[in-house]
Amino acid sequence: MVSQLKEIQLRPNIEAHDLETKLKRGYKFLLQGDKVKMLMQFRGREMAYREAGMEKFKSIIQTVVDYGAQIESEPKIMGNRIITILAPDRKALDQRVKEEKREAQLEAKEAKEASEAQS
Repeated sequence: MVSQLKEIQLRPNIEAHDLETKLKRGYKFLLQGDKVKMLMQFRGREMAYREAGMEKFKSIIQTVVDYGAQIESEPKIMGNRIITILAPDRKALDQRVKEEKREAQLEAKEAKEASEAQS
C-alpha cells in the first residue's frame, strides 16, 4: 500500500462545524493509510495572536491523535504558518473501527427490538 501526504489547511478562527468537516476528512485520510499534513495559516492581524493559535492548533492535533494518529513532526511556526505532520497509528485505527462497528450493531439491535415492541 502506497502512503501519500495529504494536506488539511486551517485558519485560527475556524468555526466548529468547519473544523468538524476538516477533521472528518483527516480521519478518512488516516483510515486510508495516508499521512496528514496539518497547516494553520495566519493573515494580517491574526499574526499578533500566533501563540493563541498554537494552543488551538495543539488541541486540534490532540483530537486527531486521540482518534488514531501519531505525531510524526511536532508543530513548528514557519513564518505565517504552523505546520505538523501526522501518521496513521494502525493499532489505534483498527481498534476504533472495531468499536464503531460494534456500536452500530448494538444500535441496530436496539432499534429492531424497539420496533418489535411497538408491533
